[in-house]
Amino acid sequence: MQLSRFIRQLGLLLVLGLPGFGGGCGSGPTPLAQEDAEKVKASHRGIHKQLKEAQKAVAKQIAEQKEKQGAMRRGAHRPAGGVR
Repeated sequence: MQLSRFIRQLGLLLVLGLPGFGGGCGSGPTPLAQEDAEKVKASHRGIHKQLKEAQKAVAKQIAEQKEKQGAMRRGAHRPAGGVR
């Protein structure tokens, strides 16, 4: 009983797998023209610069928040009069 179930599942995998293995996804990728490749590179450079700038801005904002939180923690331990 279990052997017949195994054989049916194996047959299903073979029926579905062999055509996909043989056919694949078609012929290989076609290379871009030189102009198109340069356009893609230029757009990637622009996007990369934007991401770097955004990353620096976020890092600066996080540092400011940490500094502010640190000052608040230091202020929380001081007495209300300001002088000990």
